Amino acid sequence: MPTAKRITTGSVSTPDSQPTEDEASTKQDVLPKLLVWSAADKGGIGRIAKSYQDWYDADESLPNAKGSTLVEDLAYTLDQHRSRLAWRSFALVRSSDDLHELQSRMTLPVRVRSEPPRLGFVFSGQGAQWFAMGRELLSYPSFRMELVHAGLFLESLGCRWSVIGK
Repeated sequence: MPTAKRITTGSVSTPDSQPTEDEASTKQDVLPKLLVWSAADKGGIGRIAKSYQDWYDADESLPNAKGSTLVEDLAYTLDQHRSRLAWRSFALVRSSDDLHELQSRMTLPVRVRSEPPRLGFVFSGQGAQWFAMGRELLSYPSFRMELVHAGLFLESLGCRWSVIGK
């Protein structure tokens, strides 16, 4: 039976040989991929991680897939084609070889919020604008009326401060 060979940037090595210095430095230069899992219960994360690790370790049909695209494809699939359930965990993986120790690379599962976060944006007047730029706009009646209407709406929601500052 012929021995599988790995071809990397001008060198050929067998699976039993040690990586060359170039191969080792190339592995370190690869940006890690974020693999995110979710499950309905806390223990489900561990079961899923074990399942993926077992699949990778046992599947003999993956010799070609164990190359550089396996991790990228897995990261994409986990992000785009899986449900986002209440319990989540992640692992940073540089190469498919890291999948051998997937369970030890994963973070502890955390429960995510069930409702979306409430966000608010406030014009701070910093950045490309100049100090008190908004005050100058108050001289225009239409701008002042819009701020008064916005202030009344915010007051109806329980806001304790005034948009105009009075």
